[in-house]
Amino acid sequence: MAFSLIEPIARAGFAARGAVYVMVGVLAARAAAGQGGRTTDASGAVRAIGRLEESGTLLVFLAVGLAAYAVWRFAQALEDLDGKGSGVKGLTVRTGYAASGLLHLVLAFCAGGFTRR
Repeated sequence: MAFSLIEPIARAGFAARGAVYVMVGVLAARAAAGQGGRTTDASGAVRAIGRLEESGTLLVFLAVGLAAYAVWRFAQALEDLDGKGSGVKGLTVRTGYAASGLLHLVLAFCAGGFTRR
């Protein structure tokens, strides 16, 4: 896969991933300040983002972005875009990239599923 093709996919993915983790931080800060938030994980943050507006548009964008991040992680794992190599250490790191891709793909499906309330 050409790097020029994967770069915009990666950027969209990083933006979506950032939105999820910003929401995790906002909810934790609200909980710490006693303002009704609660600490949560990425899946809880996706649900919270879904509650921000009724149309589900944010969740659709989030699902697409998280899927893009998963594609980026799979590309890192399969194409060795970071040059980790095929030794034991490199394969271990690349396996971690693939696992991260699977996790973010699950989050993308969760976000997509929340749009069908």
